Amino acid sequence: MFGAAGAAVLALVLLSRSAVARRPDPDEPQGDGGPDHREGQPAAIEGEEPPPEVMTASLQFLKAELIEAANALNNRLNVIRAHASFDAPNLTSEQRNRLQQIKAEVDRAAQISAGLLHKVSSAAPDTIPEVLYEYDGSALGPATVLLVESDEPNRAVITRLLERLGLRVVAAANGLEAYEVLEKSQIDCVISDLRLPFVGGRTLFEQIEYNMPHLASRFVFVTGDYVNPESRDFLDKTGQPVIGKPYELEALLGAVAAILRKVAIASRDRDEERG
Repeated sequence: MFGAAGAAVLALVLLSRSAVARRPDPDEPQGDGGPDHREGQPAAIEGEEPPPEVMTASLQFLKAELIEAANALNNRLNVIRAHASFDAPNLTSEQRNRLQQIKAEVDRAAQISAGLLHKVSSAAPDTIPEVLYEYDGSALGPATVLLVESDEPNRAVITRLLERLGLRVVAAANGLEAYEVLEKSQIDCVISDLRLPFVGGRTLFEQIEYNMPHLASRFVFVTGDYVNPESRDFLDKTGQPVIGKPYELEALLGAVAAILRKVAIASRDRDEERG
């Protein structure tokens, strides 16, 4: 698999090589106003398709760019949906209706972006991987959550929401920062995206699973990369809650609440064994 930048570079290299191979030699004799093609070297045909390597690299580049753009769109939709979900008791009925309209528009946009992503990969799953838990609206704290999210607006709005529900939130922009936090701090739940700079969510989880296995069961994954078959296979194997972006806040909060309940039960059991 090529990265977006690697695919672009490869495409340019192959194109340049192709152009050089077809370039006429000024020292060769010319006949009838055109290049004299040597035996065994066919003439370039107008409208000729580029080599398969160029086509493969170009398609891979376009695919990577589309996935990146859709992921960015899902992050923006997530921010809008989160803002529209904040409880504001002083809103008028007209304002509440407008919020419902905004949520409906976000849902339509999310369906379009999911459809685009699915068209990119013929092996993409038909459904978003979600493990939904009931959330009763109660405060989730006191507990500490690590939020691993590279998108700053998305990170800020989700942090605000979780803090309003009584949680202490530690934020990290990538898997490297997150790993350092987990080494030094007591974390009850990890909310992590998959597409992260430097160290991605998958690598973060695998390192935690190997070096700090008791924390691996505290992950909740949020991602717009669910159409990638490799990502989907990884997420299924973790056995952890997975929420597709853009998500309903109730789905995220329900998954976090389930993890915190599991952590509390495990802590209680340890205390009983010691007692």
